[in-house]
Amino acid sequence: MQADQGIDWVVLAGGFGTRSADPSRPKILQRVGATTLLARHLVNVAALGPSRVVFVLHHGADQVRRELESERLKHTHLDIVVAEDAGIGAVPALGLGLSLCKSETVGLILGDTYINADLQRLLRSWRYSGRKMGVVGRVSEHIFDSDSVSINHELCVTAFSHKGNASRERGHLFGLTGLAFFDRGTIKLLSKNAKDAIPAILEDVGVSECSFVPALGHFRDTGTPERLASAEKLDSLFANMGAADPNPGAVFFDRDDTLVRDEPRGRVSLALDDLNMEFVRQLAAASERGISLHMVTNQPAIAKGWTTFENTYAVNNALANILLTEGVKVTTMQFCPHHPEPGFRGENTNLKILCQCRKPGTGMFLNAAKVASIDLKKSIMVGDSPADEQAAKALKMQFQSIVWGNRNARLSTLEAWIDSH
Repeated sequence: MQADQGIDWVVLAGGFGTRSADPSRPKILQRVGATTLLARHLVNVAALGPSRVVFVLHHGADQVRRELESERLKHTHLDIVVAEDAGIGAVPALGLGLSLCKSETVGLILGDTYINADLQRLLRSWRYSGRKMGVVGRVSEHIFDSDSVSINHELCVTAFSHKGNASRERGHLFGLTGLAFFDRGTIKLLSKNAKDAIPAILEDVGVSECSFVPALGHFRDTGTPERLASAEKLDSLFANMGAADPNPGAVFFDRDDTLVRDEPRGRVSLALDDLNMEFVRQLAAASERGISLHMVTNQPAIAKGWTTFENTYAVNNALANILLTEGVKVTTMQFCPHHPEPGFRGENTNLKILCQCRKPGTGMFLNAAKVASIDLKKSIMVGDSPADEQAAKALKMQFQSIVWGNRNARLSTLEAWIDSH
């Protein structure tokens, strides 16, 4: 891999770990398999080439220093800097770390986060956006116990929510992962009201200058024994999610009459019985292999005035959470709210337009490809309509036809595609 030019890293490594699997060790020295989180972070950043890595320590600082001295010998191309804060919180610790950075581009890692991902691919996603900050987010089973961002139908960040304050109607909800990128020069005054580092940067930069970076790979908070066990399970299945293919293929799928029973006037609720479980099982198989999954769906009922953005976001969030319980991790969700033909009572005239996102248009596919570094020619689309098939054909993607009412049909093309990955 070519070295990434001009990025420093700040790793916040001062956590006490009182709820950790081994409370005698600092959070960053908890082990996932045979490897400490600290060692894993260094392997991840070392893959990008020479850079400065600032570790900000507090609890168990002597233990962490000893581990760093050992790891320093393995990564001689990294400029590893150690600082110790006064234990007064994550935001002052971040400020200390930033004062020791040289590059204008900074990657922030929360030390207790398990990360098994290609950081180069994630960094490329943020840089594509041209925004001052990028937050890495994923669909989370702990969304109301996590800081989160709301992502709109075009994959833009529209809101940030502190723990417990997330709204299912404001956008697609993605939990923050413990990894972010930002331009150091944009940080003017870190919020004294924020308790955590990433929210402090976000409040300083502003939501409009923050981009959504899909969590390509595997991320887990390891702060409790249960969450550490979840990380260990992932690690046993996926030893290394590095850049075997920096632009891999992905699974794209339609929602209505494909994955979910169609409601022509727009859905307002969702239950497990509404899903095509055979298709869900195939999506779970793809998810187990680390393949990214992207929903692209036409929702013309919004333009027709039959349903709302809020209802659509709520249903999609419910769908993402149901899928998560079935082993399916959705990477991105997009929908087209437009419809070209007028004449519907109560219609939203602002949305009655010809657009590039409405399938068979390819706008949603191209957007996901840029945000998630996907090679569309290596990808597959799963859908029920001629519009789905035409979009796939235009992008030279494979296509799997599926209709919700025929839920026992074998998805042979999709199965073969997944098996090849």
